[in-house]
Amino acid sequence: MREMLELLEAKIKELEKENEVLKRQTFSYEEYARLQKRLKDLQRRHSEFWGIILNPSIPSLNPVGPMLSSALPPGPEVSFYLFQEEQLQKELSLLRKRLEELETTQRKQLQDLGPSRE
Repeated sequence: MREMLELLEAKIKELEKENEVLKRQTFSYEEYARLQKRLKDLQRRHSEFWGIILNPSIPSLNPVGPMLSSALPPGPEVSFYLFQEEQLQKELSLLRKRLEELETTQRKQLQDLGPSRE
């Protein structure tokens, strides 16, 4: 009987510890709703951001660029323009790289938030 009593007491302690762990891991409904709202807001902002970046209706940064280089004779203005164009291309390349890194980071954060519990 003593052995059974000790086993039952050990089982009760084990269950109490499991219960404590579960209480610490669960969220209240308010916390869950707040996290859901934040997730939806982040997803909306992410979509808007990429919509702006990838929107084809936005005109190119300098639509007269090709016409300028062929219409003007070579000179300091053209070389300065080509230098600016090269700088712009480098900046765009860096921006694309940063955006890809940001997307990767945001995807990781989205995964860290866990699956949707809707």
